[in-house]
Amino acid sequence: MSEATARAAIDTVVSGVTNIGKAYSYERFVNDWSDYLDLFKVTISSVAQIRGSTVGYDGQAAEINAVGSVIRTHRFIVRSRLRLQDSSASEKTASALCEAICDALDAASSLHDGTTYVKTSAASIGVFEHRLYGSVLCHYSEINLEVTENTTYATT
Repeated sequence: MSEATARAAIDTVVSGVTNIGKAYSYERFVNDWSDYLDLFKVTISSVAQIRGSTVGYDGQAAEINAVGSVIRTHRFIVRSRLRLQDSSASEKTASALCEAICDALDAASSLHDGTTYVKTSAASIGVFEHRLYGSVLCHYSEINLEVTENTTYATT
């Protein structure tokens, strides 16, 4: 197993959340704000909006478990954005999306089978706030998840 395998599993889960918007398996960066916002433009229920998520990697912790075995705990952050629209109480939509992502990650057998990954933490919302993207005010959230694997390697 690897960081890439865990990231792919997380991305599959996040992409499957209803009305998630645009979902990416990595952090998106472009120099122009309008290009950045275009990455997250979607139409849901006939409403054009900024809505989307990315799966980012936040490093790992490792420890030697036994000769030829290392326990690696990969840290991931699912970052979500949703355009703020006070008249439609968009905060409620943003928080419901966060909860749906957490529920989907916590229920994913691909992350909690006890074989592929030794342990996967419960998904938790570490940040839920407003952020300005160019001239667009959005709800922004960070959902944290740790995936632990037992890696074996050949000893020399």
